[in-house]
Amino acid sequence: MNTPISVTEDQSLPAKIFQTFAEILGGVLDSTQRLVAEHAMDFLLGVLTLLIGWILASVLRGTASKLARAMGVDIIADRSGLRRFMRKNEIHQAPSRYLGWIIFALILYASTLAACERMGLHTVADFLRQVASIIPRAGVVILMLALGVGLGKIAQKLTSKAARIGGLPVPDLLGGFCRIAVVIFASFLALNYLEWASQSVLLGGFALVIGLAVGLALLLTFAARNLTESLLNHPFIKSTYNKGDFIRCEACEGKVVKIEAAATHIRHDEALTIVPNRVLAAQTVHVIRGDANAAGKI
Repeated sequence: MNTPISVTEDQSLPAKIFQTFAEILGGVLDSTQRLVAEHAMDFLLGVLTLLIGWILASVLRGTASKLARAMGVDIIADRSGLRRFMRKNEIHQAPSRYLGWIIFALILYASTLAACERMGLHTVADFLRQVASIIPRAGVVILMLALGVGLGKIAQKLTSKAARIGGLPVPDLLGGFCRIAVVIFASFLALNYLEWASQSVLLGGFALVIGLAVGLALLLTFAARNLTESLLNHPFIKSTYNKGDFIRCEACEGKVVKIEAAATHIRHDEALTIVPNRVLAAQTVHVIRGDANAAGKI
């Protein structure tokens, strides 16, 4: 430890300033020396732990990806429709690669936590533990919201189609309302899971879904007659028209692009017309076959 430098009255002002700075610098150097002597080994061990964890995580990331690919994870994702869903949402990497990155993140997290404990950074370690406790709950919430969005799209499609076949006004608006209601209910469930929503809010969400179910039931009941006629005419439409045929009638004009159980999709230029099978079956249709130039009356 440096001996404190005494300042006498007969010294000049520059000498007094120099001696004061020298005493401060000596104290800083002494404190730094003690700190390094006490914690240098822990710091080096912490850095070494972090370095080993990073190397191990990098190696196991590639190994886990190859193992998942060899076990057929990518094939299962293709057959289950997961890859199609990922590509639709601009996710183009194989699921096996993402599994490898998950392994990488877990190992790197564990090594970082161990390094912080070794270096005495207990506040940082506690923060990392809190983040780790939040991640599973956040994953469940994201899954709930994703399911809500997916089910909302399905409900929108079914509702719009049923309203269109039943001849109801603004079918797209009804489908959009149905989709929003499903997403709102999923949000209510997520808030209740996080314990951020009161019982009254949750009951309101259930009431919304029950009202939606009753409304859909009435809608389907109203559209049941026309829908049944369209379904019964599907075999006739399927056997009469083929994909690619050009048809012209009072109800529509264009090329057949899809024949579904209840409706036929007709494209003319950039416009797509969805005609109920019952309507198309009742028309006198002029047909130009997609694989020939002959025309006829049906």
